[in-house]
Amino acid sequence: MIGVTVVDQAIADTSSLIDGYIARSYRLPLAAVPAALAKAAADICRYYLHGSAAGKDDAVTRAYDSAVRWLREVASGTAVLDAGSSEAQPNPVRTAARVAAGEPLLTRDTLRVLG
Repeated sequence: MIGVTVVDQAIADTSSLIDGYIARSYRLPLAAVPAALAKAAADICRYYLHGSAAGKDDAVTRAYDSAVRWLREVASGTAVLDAGSSEAQPNPVRTAARVAAGEPLLTRDTLRVLG
């Protein structure tokens, strides 16, 4: 029997993995979880719960690999989360930071005066 702590950790790990991919293209938290995302989460969590018992060619491993591949596609924009629903809002924010500074306080001239 699997303990509650192990299940909680598998769910937390699954959530973190999914958020890492989904946040690249969608605002989090989602208002509702699309069915395809729930299926992917179940497949990933089941894989985590199987641990080393999940063989390389096992159905659990194949489902996990498929779910992660789909998440990569969602992150890259080649797949979408239930595009017909209002709960999956694309994240339009793709910004770069720019820093502007004033005149430097220490220059060669000011250092010569201090030295």
